[in-house]
Order: sequence, then C-alpha cells, then structure tokens
Amino acid sequence: MTLTGGRELRSVLPFFLCAALAVACGGDGDGGGGDAGRDTSGGTDGQMGVDMAATDMAAGDTVRPDTAVDMNMMTDTGGTPDTMTNPDTGGTPDASVTPDASVTPDAPPGPACGPSMPCAAGGCCEMGRCTAAGATCGVGGMCMNGSCGSCGGAGQDCCTGSTCTASSTRCSGGTCIACGGLGQACCASSTCNAGGLCDANICKACGGAGEACCPGSTCSSGGCCYGGSCVVSGGMCGGAGAPGGTCSAGKCSNCGNVGQPCCPGSGCYDPATSRCSGGTCVACGGLGQSCCASNACGAGSVCDANVCKTCGGAGQPCCPGNVCGTGSVCGPGDMCRACGGAGQPCCAGSTCSAGGCCLGASCVAAGATCMQGGASYGMCTSGKCSECGGDGQRCCPAAMGGFNTPGVCGGADVVCVTDFVQGNMCRKCGGAMQPCCPGNSCSGACCNGSDQCVAMGASCGSPGMGGDMCAAGSSCGTCGGVGQPCCGFFGNQWCSASLTACSSDMCVVCGGSGERCCDNSFCTGGLTCGSGTCR
Repeated sequence: MTLTGGRELRSVLPFFLCAALAVACGGDGDGGGGDAGRDTSGGTDGQMGVDMAATDMAAGDTVRPDTAVDMNMMTDTGGTPDTMTNPDTGGTPDASVTPDASVTPDAPPGPACGPSMPCAAGGCCEMGRCTAAGATCGVGGMCMNGSCGSCGGAGQDCCTGSTCTASSTRCSGGTCIACGGLGQACCASSTCNAGGLCDANICKACGGAGEACCPGSTCSSGGCCYGGSCVVSGGMCGGAGAPGGTCSAGKCSNCGNVGQPCCPGSGCYDPATSRCSGGTCVACGGLGQSCCASNACGAGSVCDANVCKTCGGAGQPCCPGNVCGTGSVCGPGDMCRACGGAGQPCCAGSTCSAGGCCLGASCVAAGATCMQGGASYGMCTSGKCSECGGDGQRCCPAAMGGFNTPGVCGGADVVCVTDFVQGNMCRKCGGAMQPCCPGNSCSGACCNGSDQCVAMGASCGSPGMGGDMCAAGSSCGTCGGVGQPCCGFFGNQWCSASLTACSSDMCVVCGGSGERCCDNSFCTGGLTCGSGTCR
C-alpha cells in the first residue's frame, strides 16, 4: 500500500472517526477493512502523524496535510539508509531532470476576471477566472452570455457560494442583479463602471466639472482633481485667488509636483516617484530616498526603515516577493545569499551551477558523491544524483520542512510516494490509476481524495469521502472543480481539478504567479511559495 507524496489515505478516515466517537460502523467492526489511518494529534508511536508545518497556508485555507509514517513502525536493517526518514516535500520537482512528456497535466483555468475585468465573448466569471462561452461551468451548466445555465446571469438565481457569473452583476437576496451602472447598486469591492463612483452603495456620476473625482483622483476631459472635486481644463484650481493655479492636462500648475505644496484631496501627481511630506511633495522611491506610498521603491531596491536601499545581490536585502538576482537566493533574515556553488544553497528551481546537483537544498559538485545525513545517493552527473529522483528510484532528500517532509523526484510526471515496504519512492504520476502529480495534476482525469488520478466517468471516491463521477472540468460531480465546493468533510477537504486548492470551502486556482500556493507549497514554472503566495 502506498501514500502519495506523504499524504493521507482518506478512504479509511471514517473508521477512525467512528472509533473516536465510539459509534459502531456496522459489519464485523473492522471499519471496512481499512489498514491505515490519519492521526491529527501530531503523530504518536505506531500511528500516522500529520505535518502541517511544511505547507505555506493563506488565511482561511483548508490544505491537504502532509502525512508521514512514524519511524517507530520501521525496523532499522542497518547498512541501507532508511528511505522512510528521508526529508521530502511535495514541492517543485527537481528541474535538473528532464521531464517525460508522455503525461500532460490539464491546462490551467482561463484568464483572470473581476468587476473591472469582464470575460470576453459572453464568458462566465467564476472565482476570479473566465470560463469560455459554450464550456461547462465549474458550478454546473453551460456558460452562455455570462450565465451558467440556470444561475449567475442578471435576474437568475445566484450560483453556489452566493456568486454571479455575468459581468456587472452581484448577488442580492439570492438573485443576481445588475450593478455598476449609474444609479445602480455598487458591484463587489464597492466598484462601479467607468464614470461612476460608489457612494452609500449607489454608483453616482463622477469626473465631470463640479462632480466628485473618480477613483484614483481622476477627472474626465483633462480636468483636475482639487479638494475632491473636478475642475474643468483651463479653469482655476481653488476658485477665487486660485491657490492651486490653472488646470491643464489633468494637473494644477501650483501644486502636486515635487517641491510644490500637496494638492488638497489628491496629494502629489506621481505617487510612484513623489509623496506628500509635511504639506510638500518630495521625491521618493529612488536609492537613498524615502519610500513612496505602501513602502514602494523603484526597481532593484527595497524599503528598509523607510529608506530605499539596493536589494537582490548576495549580502543585500531580498527584493519584494523574496526575490534575489542571478546567483543568489533569499535566505534567513530576508537577506540574499550566494547560491549554486558546491556547498551553497540551491538556486531558484532547485538548480546548481556547473552541472552540480541540488540535494537537500544544498549543491553537490559535478563528479562528487551525493551525500545527505550519512547516506549516499550516487554520483552527481549532469545535474542529477544517479541513485535517486528517477522513476522507481528513492526520492531525493529535500530541504527539511517538518516531520518527515516528503522527498523530491525529477520531472513533472514523477512524484514521491510513501510505500510501507520500500519507503519513499519516485513513481510515474498523472495517468489514470496513477498518483496525482504535484498541484493535483492529472492528464484528462480527476485527482481524488486519496491523491489518485481517476479517469473520466469513473468514481472519484468511496462512501464517506465525498465526490461523484469524474466529469468535464475535472470536477467530481458537484464538487472539486474550479468555483465548486470542496469535496470531503471534517477538515479533510480536497479539490479534483488540476492546479486547484481548497480555500474557505471552495476550490480556487493555485500555483501561478500571484496565486495562492497549491498543497505542499507547490508552484508552477520555477516560482517559489512565500507567505502562501507563488512568486
């Protein structure tokens, strides 16, 4: 029996729930023949422990915990390293190993959408992503003219989670109503269509002469925002006496520029390079200058103690998003450290220079023996340790991330699984009846609650696990797809579509730049997971 990527085997969880509650499950009392369980107490001897420390989690997220086998269950045979104790991760696969192109995970969801970013050509906006017209919505029904069958369009019932899918609509009292237009209710996040400003939850006209300034202190037709109201182009900013000067091309001549007084209500005209300080606009964002609004600094610098300082090089602070320049990586204390050389940390994407191998987050020189914790993983050749990481080989150790963090395998179609007999081993993933690849990825299939890929039309789960037949969009009936509720229950919730994760009981996209990290801190394309977000 195997556990994928060190995660739990969910099909037997009901047995342990029943045992804990002293409720009979029927039959002969063996809980249906389950042979493994999930221990949420942290892992006691003879049981399976849950490691939550290895996964970056955003607020409100429900993430599949990493589960590992207690080593007190294993007998040390001596000689051969105990592969069950290898640190492992389920993070980004070792980029140094060429992936097998035979398995292609599902394509990621459509383009981003929202109140100010409608879907094109009658598409439907679900959980921040567009579903194309004619395609099946994650909440069910076919997308057509912005609605998902019988829900989501103006005048229709709200879809699951009190959501609407058509542009310029919002859920009110269980019905999708038009929003964002002048005189209509404001849309989500108090937004209105162009030319409107949300005031007391009603969209009102803005931007014209004498009207309130639009969001971002903007006015139409070259007008100027002064004191919260728009001044017509060529008019006087501030009326009699014109303390702000003449309005021209959206700027008042006597305020808002560096060295001038701050304009009332709008401050300084270029917030990327100036800020209001003591009633005067001063330069900001450059090296040695004060930080701009929201602690922003120019490219290649970071805000430190309200001063913009050089970042990204070895020995310098990490740039925003924990980014460092080529040849360095962000380390403890948010400082960049040299990477890629023998004995140095691995660079982004688990890479090393000069043909070196990334083993346990440290680089091994080409031609040297891959050693970790006193165990040998073969010779480092062409960026790969010869005795780990490939299909059928031991998982390579990864950076320590908690109790028995799962290991690393090379290639997008190989994943580390925990075998009770052989220990942590690399196996092919993504095909029907194979383990799910990192990021819940399966090829034209669904990733079920046991982290196994099931073919279209096959059952996603078993009694008590949640989930129905694997259907279009890699959803398990009414759960698991993008924008659908999470499958499962009692904290054991999961999503079935590729590159999705459970967040606040709903399946959302994950793994892309700026998106939340997938389970086990997985991000796509060499991105890294930090504070729950892929960068």
